[in-house]
Amino acid sequence: DEKQQELARVEIQHEVTKRRPSSGFEHASNAKQVLVRREAEKQRKHKPLRELFDEAGSFITQLTPCFMMSPLSVAQYIKSDSIEFDTVVFDEASQIMPQDAMSSLIRADQAIIAGDTKQLPPTSFFQSDVETTEDVREDLDSILEETASVLPEKNLRWHYRSRTEELIQFSNYHYYDNSLRTFTENNPDVETGVDLEYVEDGVYDRGGSRQNEIEAQRVVDLIEEHAEERSDKSLGIVAFSSAQEQAIRDVLAEQREESPMLDAFISQDNVLDEFFIKNLEMVQGDERDRMIFSVGYGPAQDGTVSTNFGPLNKSGGERRLNVAITRAKEHITVVCSMLPGDIDLSGSNSTGAKHFKNYLEYAKKGEQALIRSDHVTETLDFDSEFEAAVYDVLDAEGYDVVSQLKSSSYSIDLAIKHPEQPGKFILGIECDGAAYHSSKTARDRDRTRQMILESLGWTIHRIWSPDWASNQEREIRKINEKVETLLED
Repeated sequence: DEKQQELARVEIQHEVTKRRPSSGFEHASNAKQVLVRREAEKQRKHKPLRELFDEAGSFITQLTPCFMMSPLSVAQYIKSDSIEFDTVVFDEASQIMPQDAMSSLIRADQAIIAGDTKQLPPTSFFQSDVETTEDVREDLDSILEETASVLPEKNLRWHYRSRTEELIQFSNYHYYDNSLRTFTENNPDVETGVDLEYVEDGVYDRGGSRQNEIEAQRVVDLIEEHAEERSDKSLGIVAFSSAQEQAIRDVLAEQREESPMLDAFISQDNVLDEFFIKNLEMVQGDERDRMIFSVGYGPAQDGTVSTNFGPLNKSGGERRLNVAITRAKEHITVVCSMLPGDIDLSGSNSTGAKHFKNYLEYAKKGEQALIRSDHVTETLDFDSEFEAAVYDVLDAEGYDVVSQLKSSSYSIDLAIKHPEQPGKFILGIECDGAAYHSSKTARDRDRTRQMILESLGWTIHRIWSPDWASNQEREIRKINEKVETLLED
């Protein structure tokens, strides 16, 4: 299967190359080639791109058949009748307004519209010339929602980003009906999960700056701690308001002047994993190893806690929360100046505010559940008689075995506990039982699942029922040898 995928890539490259003009620029044979060559050689006074695409569009698409552009750039640079594409693909379509998408749709024969209706819709955040006192903007319709009822739908169920189920469990329950398939991490040395960093003396300046300076200072201290202890891990900061984002930036600017180590970490030249500070409206599409949230909202100077949490309170506020809490690959720290019990929502009907309180409770209790082995359900459930037979033999061999090690909707058939490292499994065993045969494709059955598990620290060994039936002793010997080799390593 891997060779087939590699071959497909080579064939696509070959087909694209074959369509390119064979003569090249140096032997331009038609007016469009001559025009493009002349423009490429110019040092100044280039022809506007819109004119160039109009006059030589068919030749340019032979050179580069794939264009990556924003919807507005399509309208700006390509006339409606100059270039026609076979397919247009919209990424993050939940944030694209229908009117902005039209310029691309009319230039293509077919469309693939990819996005998540549970994440941020388009907003008027950048469309207002008037500053408001709160980060509250109107949500707008998206091309994703407008086309959902008329186009065939394909749901992607496998969740790859999170290295522990704890990071996606809240969203999976509240927004995706527990339909996402997640996978169990098998490396207790990697700190994963969600925890709550309570800033007991934090004060939210509700009537003034709308900042929480004490909480901002705690966030910057955590950034410095990260730079000192985990500089190899990428980090992102999400503030729940623009005002709190600015408070963090101000404190960080002062502190990095006094700390060369902090300044070096912030200044790393890594485009894909660079450090960032953003607010809720700006973080969709980002991911980092670790995330720190600064809620900002909390007790005022008089000790009262308002239930106005800015953009979280408005309609669709829960979608903003969902975006924020699904950005981390390994760990989330929620920095907050209030506890869940401080929030009284008896007079509020905001789903976003309710889910925010629930998430604080989840983060608070999650401190007790950072080691995934606490979540293992050690049962004797089996997927098949074949699996039960393998378990019995392994148990007789003296192994400590867990059957049907569950992670969301996915289970590892049998897992042998590491005899020397608590919380770690030395070997996962997959049998060709009901779960195997229920997979829709051979790629899912035989390779993709195993590839994901191995990336999360697992070593997977597969036993085929015909092999077990023909020579059980040989199959057990393979497992023994595999375990011995892993222990030696």
